[in-house]
Amino acid sequence: MQFRTELVLPESERKISHADPIFGIGSCFVDSIGDKLNQGKFRVLQNPFGTLFHPVAIENALARIHSHVKYTESEIFNREEMYFSWDHHTSFSRTSLRSTLEGINSELEKANAFIQDANVFILTFGTSWVYKIKQLDLIVANCHKVPGHHFEKILLTDAQLKSSIRNCFSYILDINPRAQIIATVSPVRHAKDGLMENNLSKSKLISNLHSLIPQFQNVEYFPAYELMMDDLRDYRFYKEDLIHPNEMAVEYIWNKFSDRYFNEATSRKIKLAGKIHAALSHRPLNKGTIAYKTFLFNTRRQIEQIENEFPKNSFGAEKELLKNLMKDAD
Repeated sequence: MQFRTELVLPESERKISHADPIFGIGSCFVDSIGDKLNQGKFRVLQNPFGTLFHPVAIENALARIHSHVKYTESEIFNREEMYFSWDHHTSFSRTSLRSTLEGINSELEKANAFIQDANVFILTFGTSWVYKIKQLDLIVANCHKVPGHHFEKILLTDAQLKSSIRNCFSYILDINPRAQIIATVSPVRHAKDGLMENNLSKSKLISNLHSLIPQFQNVEYFPAYELMMDDLRDYRFYKEDLIHPNEMAVEYIWNKFSDRYFNEATSRKIKLAGKIHAALSHRPLNKGTIAYKTFLFNTRRQIEQIENEFPKNSFGAEKELLKNLMKDAD
């Protein structure tokens, strides 16, 4: 007897290897996949504007990265002693205008440099709902805890969604016409919009993505949302907030992603990197023992044996950590 409907995905014709720099932008699901890719020792840059939820915000970020036009003081706003940008997540907010601007433009600089060589782009769209600040007639990426009466809540039309998503793809392909673009809809439910409103929002994203993707040879859809909703389909796969996928769910979706995009050689390297990560996560009871020192030495030797298979300096942080741990053990 079968008790669940598994979503079986065919392998992608375009595989991802450690030679491919990967750029991710969009909802917090990009960070979940990005963290897995980082742990697997891929070259990854994720969310240089912070978490972005809707297509217009992602489009604006990609346009700015593409044009490489730095932000100016006139684009930074202040409220309750915090400076912020309407294009960015709250993680960029600071108590001084200068530090806010420096942080924003530093990440913009890194992102522009990174995308020149990036081969793979992962875009995760979270919602079709947007907030427009009335005073500026501007759709914002984040409300920055400004009171709600300053905003108008809008459901993007199909024409607006198609335009923004198409522009996202076009900015990427203008930089690298051979880029591989993986588009997803975030499995995170936007329950604050209302459950019916969230379903409407997600359905519009899915419908418009499936309408646009056949027009682009380099774009394909990865069903992260469908894996969560129709394959796992149980509250035991959610965190306590009943909104975000828990570690078990993220691991399951990651495994589906891996099966689709990685060949055997790449999967083997990910496992090797995972063993190093697991070893360094180990916390000994007695640091001064010969056994622990031998463990550290063997871990260092394992890194030396495999690091040439990965991008340059992939294990720099791990080697530095081992160096410090060895000093502490003496």
